[in-house]
Amino acid sequence: METVILCGCSASERRIAGSFARYAAVRYFGENGIWRRGEPGRELAVYSAPQLPRMENLSAVLVLGSELRAQTDRIQPNLLPVFDSRSTIAARLLSQYSGAAIGCGTSPRDTFSLASFSEQKAVVSLQRNLLTLTGETVEPRDITLRLRRGCSVFEIMAFCAVMLLCGDGSEQEMEIL
Repeated sequence: METVILCGCSASERRIAGSFARYAAVRYFGENGIWRRGEPGRELAVYSAPQLPRMENLSAVLVLGSELRAQTDRIQPNLLPVFDSRSTIAARLLSQYSGAAIGCGTSPRDTFSLASFSEQKAVVSLQRNLLTLTGETVEPRDITLRLRRGCSVFEIMAFCAVMLLCGDGSEQEMEIL
């Protein structure tokens, strides 16, 4: 089971957990509820937290959302951060982190960027090789997403990052519900 932590994510950003359930069995633990949905097979544990959690002996993808507040704790080395490259709070937090971090934005330095965007469809570009949580390499490519609802640009890129990092992004076209 892979673990995803949605830290400081808005209500809209937290809704991507429901979209994960289209591709994996999801167990969601959040401030406003606990639920289980999805297809049998790969399992994802998704935790929503307003602050950085303390975790021991567990690797996880850490999504730093748009409502992230200044933190006194540091990001632990067993966490793989996914962040909006425009976020100054995430940048400050990551300045003390020595591991790899996955930037989402429009800069050539970002790992994920948006190639095109419309009301019903987005194309996200993976701009460099990516190492999944299981150590597999994902090569650069474009990922097409069908959008069933309005989504922020960061939400779209974070969804792609989590899916690929957890080994579930092999499809060339995915969907955000």
